[in-house]
Order: sequence, then structure tokens, then C-alpha cells
Amino acid sequence: MTSEFHPSSKSILLFVLITFAFTWAFWVPMALMGQGWDAPDWVVWIMESPFNVAAFGPLVGAVAVMSMNGGLGRAGRFLWSGLTRRFRPWLLLPTLLLFPAITGVAVALGQGTDALWAPRPYFDGWLAALGAFAMVTLNGGPLQEEFGWRGFLLPALQSRMPGIVAALIVGVIWAFWHFPLNFENAGRAPQYSQVLSILIGSIITITLVSILIGWLYNASGGSVLLAILMHGSLNFSTFMLFPVFENQNSLAIYTGLIFLTAIVLIIIGGPGRLGKPR
Repeated sequence: MTSEFHPSSKSILLFVLITFAFTWAFWVPMALMGQGWDAPDWVVWIMESPFNVAAFGPLVGAVAVMSMNGGLGRAGRFLWSGLTRRFRPWLLLPTLLLFPAITGVAVALGQGTDALWAPRPYFDGWLAALGAFAMVTLNGGPLQEEFGWRGFLLPALQSRMPGIVAALIVGVIWAFWHFPLNFENAGRAPQYSQVLSILIGSIITITLVSILIGWLYNASGGSVLLAILMHGSLNFSTFMLFPVFENQNSLAIYTGLIFLTAIVLIIIGGPGRLGKPR
């Protein structure tokens, strides 16, 4: 997909518009509810139920644009190719272990080693941990997002510009797409300075993550499956396995480690190729 994928600029813009429109149609009402909007009962039910499909925006955008430019058959091949792309087995190591390692080191250095072994409210034991990982991967964003961000948008941009530039653009768009969630549980609207700092912080962190997942996607020859699994590993590590967001020292170290890892991968993979085989 990465070498022969050349959608038009119009198709790229249409993907972004559909993705944001679909997702924000759900997330904006959630943000308003977080600011005190007394929504009708049916709106509350949709927003708080498993039927809230907001995170599927990138997948919906990618499938819609593919269907418009080749019918449902092309959209089906696009999805199948992303899941069945062959890759070198050793890539499973960074896919599954890179973010737990980064997050664990950040927590150990920022909060002490005792924080690594503190009881976790989400699971108890390895079997429960695997179940939690599967849940966050299949229903917590990775499956819903990666066909759009890495499967469609990244190779579409890489057909026009160096890989590192494409990954940075994807990261900025990805961060801004999440923006309404910052108001979901705020209680009252934050001040403008806080809004700006939240957005800047999200852009920095998510853009660095975009480089890491973009490198993996390219190194695997276009495997959306690996991108989904790495995204799942990221969410599982930061939201369930280690309390990295609960401590400012850990969060700063975590961001620094991701930055250093991104630099290493850019050097190894080349800024133009960003991991794509020669």
C-alpha cells in the first residue's frame, strides 16, 4: 500500500473532513455535557452507551473515500490488505514491548520502583491483563483509528513528501481530532491559557507517538495490524498498566523517552523513508 498509494489532494481533504465530522458529532455533545449542558435523556444514553461510535471516525473516513474512488470492492481490499500484510516476525517485539518499556521506566524514575508493582484497579493477574489489553485494543481506539491514520492518511501524504514530514502532519491532525475530549469531564470550561497548553501538550506527545507508529507501519511494509497492536500497547501501558499520567515527573520523563526513541528511529530508518525498506 505504501508504494502505490496515490490518492488526490481532494481525497485526502475529504478523508479529514469526514473523519472530524463523524467523530465530533458525538464528542462535541459529550464536551457540552461535561460543561453542564442538560442534554435530553436519549442524547445522554447514546453518549454514555457502547453505541457511541465516535472513535470510528478515521475508519469511516478511510472506507468512505476508498469507496468513492473504487467502489466497495476497493474498500474491502484496503481493509483486508492492512490486516494480512506480511511482516518480519521480530517487529512484534517493538510492537508489543516498546511502550510498556518506556512507560515502566518513566514511572520507575519519576515515582520509584514501588509504583511499578502497585495494585491495578483494572486487572489482577496475567489472564486479566491480556483481557484488558484486548478490550482497549478492540474497543478503545486502536482498531477504530489506525485504518485511517496509518492505513490511509500516512501513505497518502508520504506519496507527496518525506516520511518524517508526513508522520508529523498525521500527528498534528490526530491530536486536534482528540481535542473535544479535553472538555468532557472538565466540570467547567478551562481558561484560554489552559486550553492552549492542553492542545500544545497533546500535539507534542501525539506527534512523537505518530513518528513511532509511522516507523513501524513503514518497516512492516504497510501492516495496519501491527499499527493497531502498537496503539493498543500504548493505551494499555499508559492508562492501565502504569500510572504515568498521575505524576508530572513521570509524564515529563515519559515524553522525553518517546522523543529520544523517535530520534533513534528517524536516524535508523532515515527521515525520508522513516523505516521503509530500500
